[in-house]
Amino acid sequence: MAQRRAQVLGGKGTEISYRNFARQHPPGKCYRLKGDKGAKGHYAIKTVSISPKTGEVSSLTLLHGADSFAPGFAVGGAMVSDLVPCGCGLWREATDEEWEDAATAISEYVRRGKGARRRTKTTRRPRKNPR
Repeated sequence: MAQRRAQVLGGKGTEISYRNFARQHPPGKCYRLKGDKGAKGHYAIKTVSISPKTGEVSSLTLLHGADSFAPGFAVGGAMVSDLVPCGCGLWREATDEEWEDAATAISEYVRRGKGARRRTKTTRRPRKNPR
């Protein structure tokens, strides 16, 4: 019964389980994302969402590690296909000090307007009553 609870029926006769996913992606393993261009992101899998309809992994929540550019912050909506094993060894959890430093740096970046979307001619909304 416990084994049945851990299993989720997959599409086309395949069977996927959280346990099998954990064997393929063991805790503490470090990953990078395919789309990171020059970014120093080191991620660990925090949560796994499996679709009850298809039995396949629908999304992941990743956690930035101590060696990452945003230590301690979570990233949602990642896909398994986006993960690339990192060659750095084991993922290290961020300390409170590293998290606070990253939070301060990100807040400062956003405060300066670097992270805010600026309006340009192409992003301005059209007038309701053009003259």
